[in-house]
Amino acid sequence: MRILIGAMILALLTGCSSVSSLEEGRPELSASTTKTPEKYAKCLMPKWQEINASTTSTETETGYRLLLNVDFVGAAALANIEQDGSGARVRIYKSSAIMGSGKWAETARSCL
Repeated sequence: MRILIGAMILALLTGCSSVSSLEEGRPELSASTTKTPEKYAKCLMPKWQEINASTTSTETETGYRLLLNVDFVGAAALANIEQDGSGARVRIYKSSAIMGSGKWAETARSCL
């Protein structure tokens, strides 16, 4: 029983990820758009909320950040949307704890 509990605790700890650890990896998607960061975020936010209602949006100094946190995983997906000239640069990161890339990157592309 102790081994099982220990294994569960270890799995929870190794599964937890933070925003900074997501950004250390390679983005699932890196693209530019002619839309402003605000317009792009307004397009992407409801689509990500359809996938997972716990998606949040935060305005940053240079644009917007959309973040999905999942219980026992932590930061699971992240969209950094930053001002780039008259448009925006978009970078989508996904935790390895989420299976497949499918809808996250697909919906991000649909808003470009």
